[in-house]
Amino acid sequence: MLWGFVGAGLILFSAYSFNLYTERERSKFDIPTAVSFEKTDFNTALLKAKEANKPLFIDFYTGWCAPCLVFTKNVLTDQEVGEFMNDAFVNLKYDAEKGEGIKIAKKYKVTSYPTLLIIDSDGNLLERIGDQWVPKKEDMIAVSKKYNNQ
Repeated sequence: MLWGFVGAGLILFSAYSFNLYTERERSKFDIPTAVSFEKTDFNTALLKAKEANKPLFIDFYTGWCAPCLVFTKNVLTDQEVGEFMNDAFVNLKYDAEKGEGIKIAKKYKVTSYPTLLIIDSDGNLLERIGDQWVPKKEDMIAVSKKYNNQ
């Protein structure tokens, strides 16, 4: 019986520690990027995409995802990437484990990170990028060129 309490206590302590770690890691994503991300909800971003005649780009990450942080720090901060992506897309960035990001990630069946989606202004999935690899600067410029003024 005692070992059951000890085991349960260790599980609770581990969960608490992981939660603290994730919150600390999540703050590392709050850096300036060259890609301009909308600070709005999904439906408003879709409307903006329709008005601008652009697709929506969504970057899904989690606070514990080291490759997501590498992508954010090394690719999304690059000025050339920012210029191409800002011209081609209305950009959103979601933590898939917080707020609206949970619902949108579930809707588009996002299960690995980073996952990058290109969505048309009606909410239809056009392309999934990443999933099992971390896109590089050249990848993001190429995908931006592909969708610019389609």
